[in-house]
Parts: sequence; C-alpha cells; structure tokens
Amino acid sequence: MGGLQYRQPRLPRDAYLRAEAQVRRLLGELTGDPDGATCWSIPHVATDKPDFGDLDVLVRDDLMTPRFLNDFHARVQAREHRHIGMAESYLTPVPGSEDALLQVDLFPTPAALMTVRREYMDYGDLGNLLGRLARYRHLYWQDSGLVLDYRRAQDDTYLRALSVTGGRATLIRLCGLDPARLDTPLGENDLFAWLCTSPSLRSEAFTDGRSLERKGDPRPGMRRFQAYVQAAVDEGRVQPAARLERQPVEMLFADLNALGLDGEALRTLWEEEVREEQRAAALSERWNADMIALTRPDFSKLQVQMLRRQVREDRARQDWMLTQPPDRVTDWLRALPAPTVTAQMEQSFQAAADQRRKNQHRKQQRQQDALLAANAGTPNAGTPDAPHPDGGPS
Repeated sequence: MGGLQYRQPRLPRDAYLRAEAQVRRLLGELTGDPDGATCWSIPHVATDKPDFGDLDVLVRDDLMTPRFLNDFHARVQAREHRHIGMAESYLTPVPGSEDALLQVDLFPTPAALMTVRREYMDYGDLGNLLGRLARYRHLYWQDSGLVLDYRRAQDDTYLRALSVTGGRATLIRLCGLDPARLDTPLGENDLFAWLCTSPSLRSEAFTDGRSLERKGDPRPGMRRFQAYVQAAVDEGRVQPAARLERQPVEMLFADLNALGLDGEALRTLWEEEVREEQRAAALSERWNADMIALTRPDFSKLQVQMLRRQVREDRARQDWMLTQPPDRVTDWLRALPAPTVTAQMEQSFQAAADQRRKNQHRKQQRQQDALLAANAGTPNAGTPDAPHPDGGPS
C-alpha cells in the first residue's frame, strides 16, 4: 500500500531483507507452508531496489482467522495494527535494528487467485506497466487476471469483463516480450530495458510527464520508468511509436490463436455480447423511459424505473415485445396496473438520485481539475489553437 499508513521513513534494503526473512519464517510456522507454495506469497522485488516503504504479503483468505491474526500480531511484536480496506496492516520492529520499523500488510486472497495476484504485484509497478502496453488491444491486466472488456456504445453503464486464458504470460507474449525473462530475478533497469523492447511501447503513454499527472498516477515506479524511457528516447536507444490506434478486436483473437491459445472461444463470447447489444438496442426502440412516460403519464419516475427493471429481468417478456407490433406493446402498457410504491421505496429512490447527482458533480470536478493540471504551464492552454499536451487524448 505504499508504506504511508504509519508515516515511517523508508527502510534500507539490508534492513528490509532481514524483516522479510523474519516474516517468511513466521508465516511458514503459522501455516505449515515454509516455502509459500500454496498458503502465502510475497511478490518479487527488483534486485537493486535501494529502499522500501512496506512489505506486502498475500495470505490465503481461509487461513486469516482471528487466531491466525492474533498469533501473527504477537509473533511480530507489532507496535500498531490497522484494518485498512481488505488488508490487515501491522507496524513491526525490524530484527537487528534498535528503532527501525516496517509496515507489513497482509492481503486475504482466494486460493484460486494467489498466483495471478502475486504476478500482478511483482516488481512493484510491473503490472501497471504491462497493462499500459496492452491497452490498445482492449485488454486490461488487474489483480483478478487478464480480461477483455466489452462496453456497449449506447450504454455507458454496461461492462462485461471476458476472461483471457494464460494470465501474465499471455499478456507478455501479446506485448512481443519473452515471459522467460522473469524466471530469474531482475534489477529495475534490466526490467525497464526489457519492457522497452516491446513493439507496443507508445510514447504518449510514458514519455510525457503531464500525461501521467493527468491520469492521476503519482507512483514513484511509474515516474522512474517514464524517466528511463525519456532518457532512452533522447539517447536514441528506444524509438517508441508516437501513437498506436486501438486494434480491431478480431486481431486479438487471431494473435491468441497464433500463440496456441483458444482465441475462438474468446471470439464466441465477444460475438454473444455483440448480439446481446443489438438485441438491447432493438428493445430500446420499443421500450424506453420516454415511451412509458408518454403512454402512462400517471406513473411517477420511480414507477417507470420499477417497470423498466421488471421487464429487464424478464427475458420472456422482452422476447414478446420484440415480436409484437409496437401498438400491441402500447396497449399492454395502457392496461397494466401501476406498480405499488411504499414510502421506504420513495426514500431509497430519492437517496439514490441524490447520490448520482453528487457522483456526477465529483466526476466533473475531477475532470476539470485534471484538465487544469494538464494545462498548467502550457502556452496558450485552453485556447482553440492550443495542441493537446501529448498530441491527443490517450
């Protein structure tokens, strides 16, 4: 979590390694898994990383019982303990140091996700960097795995994550890199040099400082990679693409097939989503909030919402609507009794509407703040003739 919870100074590498060794021994004793094969895991760190803010540990969620946590707290002689989000965080003394302390964070993790989450957290920002390399392929790399996102053009609330087999190794190969490079420990510069050999490296994603600021990403590892890429570009060692347009998703399926993976299975899921989107669009022409309100002006906004939800959850009713003349759907709606609304339902509806307005306001404010930050110090920023800071939206 960045090591910021207890506002402690960063720990030199030798002290960190002593603390990590102690935590490894302790976890082995508490779980009966001395090597962290199945019960716990500590992500890899760069061999030349000079200092550390914290120690992240993945622990199988079924093992993180109150007894386990109490034993861990006592055995590491924690000075403080906090429950932060999904993690249990401890401020622990460092063996062999009089006053040095280290933040140790235990993350409960389902057994099925132990490997993929450790891979995502390896080498600090490696998961974030690989994710940026893959964005133009519609892929997203996250702590639950590699996914292909399907979004509907006419419904910005719809998102389905289609799982891509193979995890990090697949992502690395799709980025034109060799997964075997991670089989041996790497220093940070070695890791950066390896990433820079990817044909997917795009200058607008990494070489413009304002680009990262606009994305709200202040992580030191990202900044160091940005500086490395910029220096490599200046020295002529790296020539990233100025921009990479998003590839047609069909190219992803073909590339997966070429790697010996089942791109056709993913294509099938994608095509099912396309058909469902077309179906939803056809239904929307016959059945929408405006049509309901016009046909039944006696309905409140909440009643309109309730009726739309009722139909959304009734596949058979949708099929009927899609096969009937519009006039018959209208006649059915006119004859329909008004949904029953309770005072509690009205209160919940109003509270949700108020929250949506607040969320929209916050979103607009963040966009304005990001735009001001991106334009700060840029000549003619905000004027019609001013170029976008990185040549266009990323």
